[in-house]
Order: sequence, then C-alpha cells, then structure tokens
Amino acid sequence: GKVAWVECDDANVRAELTDLLGRLGLDGDKAYSICYSMAEYGDNFEHIVSDQNGVIGLKYVHPTRLTRIEDRFGRLQGFAAGILTPEDARWENNMEKMPEKVSYPWDIAHFRIQSTNRESLHGDPLTLPARRAYQQLKMVEDMLVLYRLSRGMDRDVYYVNVRGATPTQSWRTV
Repeated sequence: GKVAWVECDDANVRAELTDLLGRLGLDGDKAYSICYSMAEYGDNFEHIVSDQNGVIGLKYVHPTRLTRIEDRFGRLQGFAAGILTPEDARWENNMEKMPEKVSYPWDIAHFRIQSTNRESLHGDPLTLPARRAYQQLKMVEDMLVLYRLSRGMDRDVYYVNVRGATPTQSWRTV
C-alpha cells in the first residue's frame, strides 16, 4: 500500500503532487527510510535536487553533517556543513562569514521530531526515553556477573570430575 498520499479538493493539485511523490519515491520505500532515520536520530535531511523542470530527486544527508542556521527569532536562514555550537548557529553572530558557508533554506528538506528542549536545533530520537532503562538493565546484568564470580571463590567445596584418571593425573587436574 501507499505510505504517503495527497488529499486535496482540487483534482489538478492532487494529481500534480501525487505525481511528484511518485517521481521522488516518497510513496514507497524511500518514505520508510525517512521515517526510520527520524526514529533513529530525531532528524532527517534530504538535499532537494532540481533542474529547470522542477524537483527531480532527493539525496540523503546524514544529520551529523548539517546544522540549522536560525536568526534570533528562531526563523530558518539556511543550513551549514557540520555540527556548530548554539552560538555559532545564530545568524547574527556570524553574518559576515556565513553566506559562503550556508545553503539556502529551500535547498534542504529537514524532517524532525520536535525536541523536548525548546532551544534544540535538532530533533529527539524515538528511542530516547528507553536509553535510561537500557543502561540500568545493562548495569544490573554486569553486577550479577560480578556477584556470581565473587561468590564462587567463597565456597569451600569444588567438585572436579577426575573419573578414570590415575592419582597422579588427578592431582595435576586439580
């Protein structure tokens, strides 16, 4: 079935957008990979590839390779290569050196799951709430292994199978 579709009262708009989704592959597997990336990282960046006829494709850009550049009101000004500090990601702080480094806002499609931190320029992964429980489970398992190793040395009796061995071999085994 379709992953993404267009609902619109205007049949021409609906047909044009449905055709665009089909050409970009956003009605099938590509939509799944975008959703998976958003679940994993909280973000998905797609570089919009176009020519004189319009949009012809999307090219994936890893979330660690871009930073949103915003003005002091939080409006998107563009995207810069690499991860920048929050101060460097403000347009006003780097206005003179930004234009050659920043792509236009319409060059990149940024899908994100809104972060719980309102100042974050990136989204939060869906697995974020499970991280603490996973770390606690891992720590309990490690503690259990260490407990069993330390308790093994407190026992007074160890049973070693030396059946069928001579007394000399038995002592060597022990």
